[in-house]
Amino acid sequence: MSWVVYILDLAGLLLWLSFRRVGADPTRPAGTLLGNLRPAAPVPHRSWASLLTLGLMLLLRPLLLVLLATVLDSTPTWTPGPTVIAFRADDWLRLYFFSTLSFAWTALVGYAVLLAFCAFSRDVPELTSFAEFAVTLAGPLGRFPLVFLFLFPVAAGAVIWLGVGPVLQWQHLLPPTRAGVSLAFQSLFMGVAVWLPLRWVVVSVLLLRFVHNYVYLGEHSVWMLVQTIGRRLQFPLAWIPARLGRMDLVPLLAAALYWFIGETVSLGLAWAFPQTLQ
Repeated sequence: MSWVVYILDLAGLLLWLSFRRVGADPTRPAGTLLGNLRPAAPVPHRSWASLLTLGLMLLLRPLLLVLLATVLDSTPTWTPGPTVIAFRADDWLRLYFFSTLSFAWTALVGYAVLLAFCAFSRDVPELTSFAEFAVTLAGPLGRFPLVFLFLFPVAAGAVIWLGVGPVLQWQHLLPPTRAGVSLAFQSLFMGVAVWLPLRWVVVSVLLLRFVHNYVYLGEHSVWMLVQTIGRRLQFPLAWIPARLGRMDLVPLLAAALYWFIGETVSLGLAWAFPQTLQ
């Protein structure tokens, strides 16, 4: 069932991005001089149908979860990173809470990935159009200093847990906090966990860059994006003379390094978080 919930969360995230989609200014009529002028930056306009669909999905999703829980004899679970929290399928109030919480966390992770893209595409002339698109989706935060782009998801995840953690303990979905341990420690762990899914994106970009170096995959602009961001990601290992004939293995080494760091942090959080519970 976790995969179903995850797919629905991604669908909700796409609906939210569709609501904030970037496109032509609807006030510019096509076929006129004003309509043919290209604006200096992407112009956002709202898709209220997408927002309405998102609301209906969040409202009706618990019905599907109840059906799946009955058919598959499984329990909906929320896995923010260091812990797994199960919600009873026969408790409607908890299922609505679970549905909203799961989507909010997925949206935060997606926003963190978007902010990371804003950071890695900044000040790169070849990626100006991509950077403008990302900043338009991210809103004003996309233009903040780099340090803020990486710290904001951590702070947002910590704030969410500060509000959600006590509720989960009150509902007996999570053991109480151990005496002498502040809820702030748990919140910090959850904030760091927001960045853990980014390792999948980073590794994918580096592997695609390695493949594109030696296999012609067309002239699509996405490959320029992969090459440029991949080059920035592997910069810490650029000094390593890792070549096998004409094959540059640095992207593979960088992918392995980021994956190792992500797995190490994940295992560390999985060990540390239970230590804060009774």
